[in-house]
Amino acid sequence: MAGLQPFQFLEPGAFAVGCNYWASHAGTAMWSDWRPDVVAADFRQLADAGLEVIRVFPLWPDFQPIRPIRRHDGLPAEVRHGEDPLPDTDEGRAGVSAEAMERFRQLADIAVDHRLRLVVGLLTGWMSGRLFVPPALEGRNVLTDPFARIWEVRFVRHFVRRFGSHPAILAWDLGNECNCTGRASREEAWAWTSAIAGSIRLEDRTRPVISGMHSLNAAGGPWTIQD
Repeated sequence: MAGLQPFQFLEPGAFAVGCNYWASHAGTAMWSDWRPDVVAADFRQLADAGLEVIRVFPLWPDFQPIRPIRRHDGLPAEVRHGEDPLPDTDEGRAGVSAEAMERFRQLADIAVDHRLRLVVGLLTGWMSGRLFVPPALEGRNVLTDPFARIWEVRFVRHFVRRFGSHPAILAWDLGNECNCTGRASREEAWAWTSAIAGSIRLEDRTRPVISGMHSLNAAGGPWTIQD
């Protein structure tokens, strides 16, 4: 990793070639069907083709697999990983899978090996026309529901804190087209964006925060470029 410059593409006038990435063998199932040899081969091909930046997606329910335990009235009493209580660790308190986080570390290390930089779409709850949310948040509007917001902030802060010093990370993306995960007013969209961007900046003040939203307008509508 010596000699790599994480911010070399962020200088004024700099330009980089990149793409969105899912593993060639599994697409969105790459984290549950983890094959680092395939990722390494993919990254080698991408680097050989001249790509420099890869946008990657920690699929939300794979990385925060929280499930609800419900009371007699149907309301959630707690969340767990399957039947197991969340461990009293940083990962447990964030509801995060230690296995998934280790797999992301391997991906980031492979990226460095091939001189690729990563833009990380943190809250990947929408991809290719369908929702992917943790079971504990199913049926909730993840943009406006306070319970969902708590777990989103916990996830984002933990993830950025864990990988904020990794040399592969070029920038943090709020998530992939998060404005497709539910309906929101202009005020609700602003509040969600502020909460997630602020959570990132609490843990990493050095890297840029970018928006991976879908079809933003210059002005008007609930989601805007200015906000």
